[in-house]
Amino acid sequence: MAAGLRSPFPGAILPCEVKRRAQEKPGGRLPPVPPSKRIKTPRGGTGDGLGRSVSNFIAAGVLGELWIRYKVDRILTQMMVLFTSCLCLWLGAWVSTASGLDFRYHNSVEVEQYLKAVNRNYSSLTYLHSIGKSVEGRDLWVLVLGKHPTEHKIGIPEFKYVGNMHGNEVVGRVMLLHLIELLTQGYGADPLVTHILNSTRVHILPSMNPDGFEASTRDCMFSEGRFNKHGVDLNRNFPDAFDWEEGEAREAEVRAVMDWLSSEPFVLSANLHGGAVVASYPYDNSNGGEEFKKGSSVAPDDDVFVHLAKTYSFSHAQMRKDNCDEARNFKDGITNGFYWYPWPVSPAARARLKTR
Repeated sequence: MAAGLRSPFPGAILPCEVKRRAQEKPGGRLPPVPPSKRIKTPRGGTGDGLGRSVSNFIAAGVLGELWIRYKVDRILTQMMVLFTSCLCLWLGAWVSTASGLDFRYHNSVEVEQYLKAVNRNYSSLTYLHSIGKSVEGRDLWVLVLGKHPTEHKIGIPEFKYVGNMHGNEVVGRVMLLHLIELLTQGYGADPLVTHILNSTRVHILPSMNPDGFEASTRDCMFSEGRFNKHGVDLNRNFPDAFDWEEGEAREAEVRAVMDWLSSEPFVLSANLHGGAVVASYPYDNSNGGEEFKKGSSVAPDDDVFVHLAKTYSFSHAQMRKDNCDEARNFKDGITNGFYWYPWPVSPAARARLKTR
């Protein structure tokens, strides 16, 4: 997501670069912000150094996953333009964070404190709830933003962002916290933000894998924390239409997200990963059936997915241009998920699928 970037903020840490390591001091994770340095958030309260923030921030984002249940109309395109614009401002276009959400990694306690402060300060615009707990018992917090944050309204599309599915891929986690601040502070002041939140209900899960984040190390190439506490890759633990196993165990974090998905009529979503600068779209798997075409796994709504992926990549300063990973050539900065990472389907699953 942010390969090859270095932080403009002294002491801040950016994620792994594809070819070179970020310059950072050795040591453990950043400690919580002491009370003496806590900065008041807007409308009172304290966010442990989290309040007003960078209106422009680094965002070399990766669209790890897009999923849609019907054709995207004009308002959903506006949604994607807004969110990608918020997330895709180039390095160097920032303002001082001296009076707001500091640009660094925040541990799980700090993230919870920040989300609660935002919910308290913008109670009419936000709704905070936990969709479940991680293996180690950490809450999976989701902040909902919109004119009607507490309930679904007919005609108001539901959009979600998920970050930090892999615990050591953390830029998405930071970006989503800043996006929350941009949306809350922009409502009523920025016409586009106001229009989006009046016509869309936005759900943000900054960290799906808080246990992995807390276990992460700063070694760029061999970092711990990708998996959850049980050592499971959460990105490979969801049910797969092309490779399913009867009775397969689901991790606590995955079950929580599955229950969440069944509780809201989401129409569009994105999952932020790290490690490459590209927008990846469905399908991510194939069993060699009619969906398999020229090395890609093509969904019925492939034209919609390609359009959305390009909307993201063309809103980004570099994604559609040269890629820092010379081993890959992502035309227009997008890729079909299966074309990028062919995932083998087990013979038993293939046989079952053929009999369905």
